[in-house]
Amino acid sequence: MPTTFNLQDLLKGDAAQLQSLFDTAALTLPQAPGLTLCNDLPHAIALIQPAINPAESLAKQLPALLAVHQLALAPALLLRVMVADKLVHTLFSGLDNTLQQELNKMALPLIRAIAQDDTLYSNAQQPVRQLLSEVSQQGYTWYPRDAKPHQQFLEKCQQLVEAVRQDTTEPALLAAIKQFRQWTDAEDKRARMLETRLCETEVAHLRLLAAECQVLDLLNRSLAGKTLPTALVEQLPILKSTLQHCLINDGAQAPFWKAWQRNLPILGTVFCTGDDVDEQQLYRDIPQLLNELERNLHLHQQRDTGDHYQDFVDNLGQHLMLAIQKKPLECSTVGAFAYPEGYTDNHTRVTSAVLQQAQTIETGDWIVLYGEDGQPLRCKLALKLPDVDQLLFVDRSGRKVTVKNLKDFSLCLSTGVAHKLKAVPVDEVIVSALKQLIALGDKHAEQYRQEAERQQAQVAAEKQAAAEKALAEARRLAAEKHQRTLAEQAAATQRKAEKKAALAAEQLAREQAATELVNTLNVGAWVEIIEPDKPALRCKLSVIISSTGKYIFVDQVGRKAAELHREQLFDGIKTQQIQVISKGDKFEDQLVKVIRGLRKDIS
Repeated sequence: MPTTFNLQDLLKGDAAQLQSLFDTAALTLPQAPGLTLCNDLPHAIALIQPAINPAESLAKQLPALLAVHQLALAPALLLRVMVADKLVHTLFSGLDNTLQQELNKMALPLIRAIAQDDTLYSNAQQPVRQLLSEVSQQGYTWYPRDAKPHQQFLEKCQQLVEAVRQDTTEPALLAAIKQFRQWTDAEDKRARMLETRLCETEVAHLRLLAAECQVLDLLNRSLAGKTLPTALVEQLPILKSTLQHCLINDGAQAPFWKAWQRNLPILGTVFCTGDDVDEQQLYRDIPQLLNELERNLHLHQQRDTGDHYQDFVDNLGQHLMLAIQKKPLECSTVGAFAYPEGYTDNHTRVTSAVLQQAQTIETGDWIVLYGEDGQPLRCKLALKLPDVDQLLFVDRSGRKVTVKNLKDFSLCLSTGVAHKLKAVPVDEVIVSALKQLIALGDKHAEQYRQEAERQQAQVAAEKQAAAEKALAEARRLAAEKHQRTLAEQAAATQRKAEKKAALAAEQLAREQAATELVNTLNVGAWVEIIEPDKPALRCKLSVIISSTGKYIFVDQVGRKAAELHREQLFDGIKTQQIQVISKGDKFEDQLVKVIRGLRKDIS
């Protein structure tokens, strides 16, 4: 029965169990008939190396390439190559395509080294495992960018690849890893410093941009597409700057800001022209606006912001008075204010679920954000400012990539333009590989169990069939025996019946003969009476008394020898205890004899 495999024991370095696992799991692989099995991986790779395509899976290429040389890797060795191949390409698959192409150049020597050293699965310090961990953890944040640190990282990876291709011995690998790690550590330190300085400088700028976008939202929502006097339209930037200054310094709860939040939507309706004008509404709205302007001016005068806002309010008041007096005004349609580059309407509507998904992204998390050209940008959330609803993203070198507000970023997540990025630890890939091996081992165990059950079932079926056959034979024999018994019983019964009938017939015949003998006995008949333990008595019937049915017998000298009733005489003759020697003469015959004798005496 196959061995039971334990993941924790394998991770702790149970070499014998790992060897058994590979041997057992390999039994599930299909076998190529007619090929010589090879256990020398370096020799096998040397034979086919010119034909190997580094961009494709080595495990998929090996069987066909070796078959040309009438060779096939031994199943356990082939399985080791397959696992190593999947492990390496799994770690490289999450990296940028450009980096993948470079790293794939060292896939062959790495796979060969892994397939020949099982300690990678249990020893975190094993050189190949260290190298894969270092490359995957550093590489997953890199993408091509026109910046010196990005170019240097690719160059360092190329140098590492070349070192691995030249020599995969433990000292050579450790030296290459050390050199690569020293450089990445220095770069990571430099990136953290640059990121810190960037965040410090961006905070104020982001708050300024957030305030500007909030003001633009209010203006566009209230006035864009509405009709205002041309002179007022030209002065709207003054109002924009004043409101932005208020938000930055006093916040969104300031009375001045809240007042304009109420007034701007009304202002967008009081200069309408045409049949849709509601005069009664105008008479209510314009005085209200004039009162609000006076109060706002008082709030504004408490701040030292110059006279531009005063000019705007005076001009607006004059035009409101002309509007209520129905004086002709030169009006224009207000166009939408442009947002800063990279910003959109902050009032974009998104579902709470999408917004919550974006809120789960924390500072330090990495994401992939696809640019307009489809180029994936791997960046980290460096700064999250909930109060101004802004997110700052940087690359691996600490340089700014983009700024998003929370809702825009939520839309990016929901539409697939962005997604969270997570490095795949080597430990997880190894555990996954071992679990798959154990699954193959369990599969073989299941196949073994099913085959054993099948054989047992077959043996049981054969035994059952034999038993059923024997039982059927026994039943047939029993049936035949029963039939013979019945036939014998029937024959015996028939014979008994026949015998009984014969006996009855014989008895009847005897009775009839005895009756006939009794009826035909005449005086003078000689009989022999046979009694047990006595000599036979021969006597002659002397007298027949018909009235009483008695028969008197005498011996040869005339002495009475026996006296029998008719029934006794009948039974004796029937049972042959009385044998009739002669019947005697009839009365007429006796009379004839007497007369003949008398005549003879007379003459």
